[in-house]
Amino acid sequence: MKIFIKPEHEQFIESQIKTGTVEKNSRGIRKMSKFKYQMLIEWSDEDNCFLVGFPDFPGQPFRTHGDTYEEAVANGAEALESLIMAYEATGEALPEPTVCKVA
Repeated sequence: MKIFIKPEHEQFIESQIKTGTVEKNSRGIRKMSKFKYQMLIEWSDEDNCFLVGFPDFPGQPFRTHGDTYEEAVANGAEALESLIMAYEATGEALPEPTVCKVA
């Protein structure tokens, strides 16, 4: 699994682990989010895996991947948590989540 975090955010994340704001598990860091962002998962024949992206966040179209759909979901949840933490670390405003409304 690849999660793209800027190197300058690693120290902040480690400090958050020490203070108990986030917890570290066998797969890495974990922080539950109250935010409701869309997660796009699509199969890539070229990469032979499921690619995961977050349309509400600018930048890279895909942020992580998984060999199975279930792995892509789990990796996507962790990538989103890390992405939110990176925004919080720099004080950058989070984008507004796209909300789908039922007619």
